[in-house]
Amino acid sequence: MDEVIERYSNASGDVYNKDKEINVNRIVPIIKPSDYFEQLKTLGNSVKDYKIPELIWEPYNEDLIIVYAEDREESIHYFNQEEFEKLEISKDTLLEFSVNNLNNVLPKIEKVGEDGNFGLIAGGDYEVSLMLMTDIWTKENFDVNGEIIIAIPNRNLVFITGSNDKEAIEKLKGTVKESFETGNHSISTNFYKWNGKKFEKI
Repeated sequence: MDEVIERYSNASGDVYNKDKEINVNRIVPIIKPSDYFEQLKTLGNSVKDYKIPELIWEPYNEDLIIVYAEDREESIHYFNQEEFEKLEISKDTLLEFSVNNLNNVLPKIEKVGEDGNFGLIAGGDYEVSLMLMTDIWTKENFDVNGEIIIAIPNRNLVFITGSNDKEAIEKLKGTVKESFETGNHSISTNFYKWNGKKFEKI
Protein backbone atom coordinates (compact mmCIF):
# COMPACT_ATOMS: atom_id res chain seq x y z
CA MET A 1 0.00 0.00 0.00
CA ASP A 2 2.86 2.39 0.83
CA GLU A 3 4.38 1.75 -2.60
CA VAL A 4 1.07 2.51 -4.34
CA ILE A 5 0.58 5.75 -2.38
CA GLU A 6 4.15 6.87 -3.15
CA ARG A 7 3.71 6.12 -6.85
CA TYR A 8 0.52 8.16 -7.16
CA SER A 9 1.90 10.99 -5.02
CA ASN A 10 4.93 11.27 -7.29
CA ALA A 11 2.73 11.19 -10.38
CA SER A 12 0.43 13.92 -9.03
CA GLY A 13 3.37 16.14 -8.17
CA ASP A 14 4.84 15.71 -11.63
CA VAL A 15 1.69 17.08 -13.24
CA TYR A 16 2.41 20.47 -11.66
CA ASN A 17 6.16 20.44 -12.26
CA LYS A 18 6.26 22.63 -15.35
CA ASP A 19 9.88 23.71 -14.83
CA LYS A 20 11.31 20.29 -15.47
CA GLU A 21 12.94 20.16 -18.89
CA ILE A 22 11.20 17.88 -21.38
CA ASN A 23 13.30 15.03 -22.75
CA VAL A 24 12.47 15.12 -26.46
CA ASN A 25 13.64 11.53 -26.86
CA ARG A 26 10.83 10.39 -24.58
CA ILE A 27 7.96 12.19 -26.29
CA VAL A 28 5.37 9.54 -27.17
CA PRO A 29 1.99 9.45 -28.94
CA ILE A 30 -1.03 8.40 -26.89
CA ILE A 31 -4.36 7.35 -28.37
CA LYS A 32 -7.42 8.94 -26.78
CA PRO A 33 -11.14 8.96 -27.66
CA SER A 34 -12.23 11.92 -29.77
CA ASP A 35 -14.30 13.29 -26.85
CA TYR A 36 -11.26 13.31 -24.54
CA PHE A 37 -11.31 17.08 -24.02
CA GLU A 38 -15.04 17.02 -23.30
CA GLN A 39 -14.29 14.42 -20.64
CA LEU A 40 -11.66 16.73 -19.13
CA LYS A 41 -14.17 19.57 -19.15
CA THR A 42 -16.73 17.42 -17.32
CA LEU A 43 -14.16 16.38 -14.72
CA GLY A 44 -13.08 19.98 -14.27
CA ASN A 45 -16.58 21.40 -13.75
CA SER A 46 -16.22 20.89 -10.01
CA VAL A 47 -13.07 23.03 -9.94
CA LYS A 48 -13.44 26.81 -9.84
CA ASP A 49 -12.01 28.63 -12.89
CA TYR A 50 -10.94 25.33 -14.44
CA LYS A 51 -9.55 25.62 -17.96
CA ILE A 52 -9.04 22.74 -20.37
CA PRO A 53 -5.28 22.42 -20.86
CA GLU A 54 -3.92 23.37 -24.29
CA LEU A 55 -2.34 20.02 -25.00
CA ILE A 56 -0.60 19.06 -28.23
CA TRP A 57 -2.80 16.72 -30.25
CA GLU A 58 -4.06 15.81 -33.71
CA PRO A 59 -6.92 13.69 -35.10
CA TYR A 60 -6.26 10.06 -35.99
CA ASN A 61 -9.62 8.98 -37.40
CA GLU A 62 -13.25 9.94 -36.86
CA ASP A 63 -13.27 8.19 -33.49
CA LEU A 64 -9.79 8.72 -32.05
CA ILE A 65 -7.17 11.42 -31.51
CA ILE A 66 -3.44 11.38 -30.75
CA VAL A 67 -2.27 13.34 -27.70
CA TYR A 68 1.46 13.86 -27.25
CA ALA A 69 3.19 13.46 -23.91
CA GLU A 70 6.54 12.82 -22.28
CA ASP A 71 7.17 9.43 -20.72
CA ARG A 72 8.65 10.09 -17.29
CA GLU A 73 9.89 7.68 -14.66
CA GLU A 74 6.90 8.16 -12.36
CA SER A 75 4.24 9.47 -14.70
CA ILE A 76 3.09 10.50 -18.17
CA HIS A 77 3.51 14.26 -18.60
CA TYR A 78 1.04 15.89 -21.01
CA PHE A 79 2.76 19.08 -22.06
CA ASN A 80 1.03 22.23 -23.30
CA GLN A 81 1.51 24.53 -26.28
CA GLU A 82 3.89 26.83 -24.42
CA GLU A 83 6.15 23.95 -23.43
CA PHE A 84 6.05 22.48 -26.92
CA GLU A 85 7.14 25.72 -28.60
CA LYS A 86 10.35 25.68 -26.56
CA LEU A 87 11.33 22.32 -28.05
CA GLU A 88 11.69 23.58 -31.62
CA ILE A 89 10.12 20.45 -33.09
CA SER A 90 7.91 20.74 -36.17
CA LYS A 91 4.31 19.67 -35.58
CA ASP A 92 4.35 18.08 -39.05
CA THR A 93 7.05 15.62 -38.03
CA LEU A 94 5.86 15.02 -34.47
CA LEU A 95 3.93 11.81 -35.19
CA GLU A 96 6.81 10.05 -36.92
CA PHE A 97 9.26 11.38 -34.33
CA SER A 98 7.17 10.21 -31.38
CA VAL A 99 6.48 6.76 -32.88
CA ASN A 100 10.22 6.25 -33.23
CA ASN A 101 10.61 7.26 -29.58
CA LEU A 102 7.86 4.85 -28.59
CA ASN A 103 9.75 2.00 -30.14
CA ASN A 104 12.73 2.85 -27.93
CA VAL A 105 10.74 3.57 -24.76
CA LEU A 106 8.69 0.37 -24.78
CA PRO A 107 9.90 -2.87 -23.27
CA LYS A 108 9.77 -5.95 -25.47
CA ILE A 109 6.52 -6.15 -27.45
CA GLU A 110 4.93 -9.56 -27.04
CA LYS A 111 2.19 -11.18 -29.11
CA VAL A 112 -0.10 -13.58 -27.27
CA GLY A 113 -2.86 -15.85 -28.55
CA GLU A 114 -3.31 -18.34 -31.37
CA ASP A 115 -5.66 -19.52 -34.14
CA GLY A 116 -6.15 -16.09 -35.65
CA ASN A 117 -6.97 -14.31 -32.36
CA PHE A 118 -4.22 -12.32 -30.68
CA GLY A 119 -3.34 -9.64 -28.17
CA LEU A 120 -0.33 -7.40 -27.52
CA ILE A 121 1.64 -6.84 -24.30
CA ALA A 122 4.06 -3.93 -23.97
CA GLY A 123 4.40 -2.75 -20.39
CA GLY A 124 0.84 -1.67 -19.57
CA ASP A 125 0.75 2.01 -20.60
CA TYR A 126 1.14 2.21 -24.37
CA GLU A 127 -0.35 -0.95 -25.86
CA VAL A 128 -2.98 0.99 -27.80
CA SER A 129 -0.33 3.34 -29.17
CA LEU A 130 1.08 0.33 -31.02
CA MET A 131 -1.64 0.86 -33.59
CA LEU A 132 0.50 3.78 -34.82
CA MET A 133 3.45 1.52 -35.65
CA THR A 134 2.52 0.93 -39.27
CA ASP A 135 5.26 -1.61 -39.98
CA ILE A 136 3.97 -4.24 -37.53
CA TRP A 137 0.46 -4.59 -38.99
CA THR A 138 1.09 -7.32 -41.55
CA LYS A 139 -0.40 -10.75 -42.18
CA GLU A 140 3.05 -12.17 -41.49
CA ASN A 141 2.81 -10.89 -37.92
CA PHE A 142 -0.91 -11.55 -37.50
CA ASP A 143 -2.21 -14.54 -39.44
CA VAL A 144 -5.92 -13.73 -39.21
CA ASN A 145 -8.92 -14.78 -41.29
CA GLY A 146 -9.50 -11.77 -43.52
CA GLU A 147 -8.32 -8.22 -42.92
CA ILE A 148 -6.78 -7.24 -39.59
CA ILE A 149 -9.38 -6.04 -37.08
CA ILE A 150 -8.58 -4.63 -33.63
CA ALA A 151 -10.55 -3.59 -30.54
CA ILE A 152 -9.08 -1.21 -27.94
CA PRO A 153 -11.34 -0.91 -24.89
CA ASN A 154 -8.55 0.41 -22.61
CA ARG A 155 -5.10 1.84 -23.16
CA ASN A 156 -3.44 -1.46 -22.19
CA LEU A 157 -5.69 -3.81 -24.18
CA VAL A 158 -5.42 -4.58 -27.88
CA PHE A 159 -7.53 -7.46 -29.23
CA ILE A 160 -6.71 -8.62 -32.76
CA THR A 161 -8.73 -10.87 -35.06
CA GLY A 162 -9.78 -11.18 -38.71
CA SER A 163 -12.65 -9.51 -40.55
CA ASN A 164 -13.97 -12.91 -41.72
CA ASP A 165 -13.90 -14.48 -38.26
CA LYS A 166 -17.49 -13.63 -37.36
CA GLU A 167 -17.58 -15.97 -34.36
CA ALA A 168 -14.49 -14.37 -32.80
CA ILE A 169 -15.85 -10.87 -33.38
CA GLU A 170 -19.15 -11.73 -31.70
CA LYS A 171 -17.35 -13.19 -28.69
CA LEU A 172 -15.11 -10.15 -28.46
CA LYS A 173 -18.02 -7.70 -28.33
CA GLY A 174 -18.96 -8.74 -24.80
CA THR A 175 -15.36 -8.76 -23.60
CA VAL A 176 -14.69 -5.34 -25.10
CA LYS A 177 -17.83 -3.83 -23.54
CA GLU A 178 -17.01 -5.20 -20.09
CA SER A 179 -13.37 -4.08 -20.31
CA PHE A 180 -14.41 -0.60 -21.42
CA GLU A 181 -16.88 -0.23 -18.55
CA THR A 182 -14.70 -1.68 -15.77
CA GLY A 183 -11.11 -0.89 -16.81
CA ASN A 184 -8.96 2.21 -16.39
CA HIS A 185 -8.27 4.74 -19.15
CA SER A 186 -11.14 3.58 -21.35
CA ILE A 187 -10.79 4.21 -25.08
CA SER A 188 -13.57 2.71 -27.22
CA THR A 189 -16.04 -0.13 -27.69
CA ASN A 190 -15.71 0.09 -31.47
CA PHE A 191 -13.73 -2.13 -33.83
CA TYR A 192 -11.16 -0.83 -36.31
CA LYS A 193 -9.89 -2.26 -39.61
CA TRP A 194 -6.37 -1.87 -40.97
CA ASN A 195 -6.44 -0.29 -44.45
CA GLY A 196 -2.72 -0.62 -45.14
CA LYS A 197 -1.86 2.81 -43.71
CA LYS A 198 -4.01 3.28 -40.61
CA PHE A 199 -6.99 1.87 -38.72
CA GLU A 200 -10.50 2.91 -39.75
CA LYS A 201 -13.61 2.66 -37.60
CA ILE A 202 -16.01 -0.06 -38.76
